[in-house]
Amino acid sequence: MEKDQSLRRKRFLKVSPKRVDKVIRSLDSLGKTSERSNYEFHQYEIDSMYLKILSQINNIFLLFGDKGPEHKLNRFLQADLLQYQTLQEQDPETFKLVEQKIGKSFDFAQSNLYSNKDQDSPEIEETDYFRLNPEIDLTRLASHNRERMMWIGAYGKTGKELMSAVSPYNHQPRGGTYKRHINYDIRHNRVFHYKKALG
Repeated sequence: MEKDQSLRRKRFLKVSPKRVDKVIRSLDSLGKTSERSNYEFHQYEIDSMYLKILSQINNIFLLFGDKGPEHKLNRFLQADLLQYQTLQEQDPETFKLVEQKIGKSFDFAQSNLYSNKDQDSPEIEETDYFRLNPEIDLTRLASHNRERMMWIGAYGKTGKELMSAVSPYNHQPRGGTYKRHINYDIRHNRVFHYKKALG
């Protein structure tokens, strides 16, 4: 059974990045049609394309999990939250405007999503080890995200250091636990997680 699971895992890791890259290339190609010097379009056509693509993306990612309404709610909350966080990192001025307009809704979505994710995330032990992904472009991150990435560093930190009072993972602008923030970085491939300290 473990061998079969390992083979399925290897198959997913081999196939999924290629398929993601193919989707990204297709979207980049679509994006080129926004050049008004070469194309003419109406806003209703853009809205239609956006809704069609967004609907398909949502439907696809709902397949990766339970079929119940609770899972669907969490998936939609996660999608919104990821958009907010990406906006915060890439366009801080617009993000501040979003916070002013829908700040309470954002906080509600964030608290509901993370309360569920904290329950689902694996436990972090003192002997675990965390290392910065060297391919991450730190210049594109918001200052508080960049600070904790630099703290993790190329040589990494142990779970014990991560839990400590001086860890920046315990002092983020929106609060929350170190577990919440490290799992966010792991999910976004910013940090590598090892279940025991490296030799």
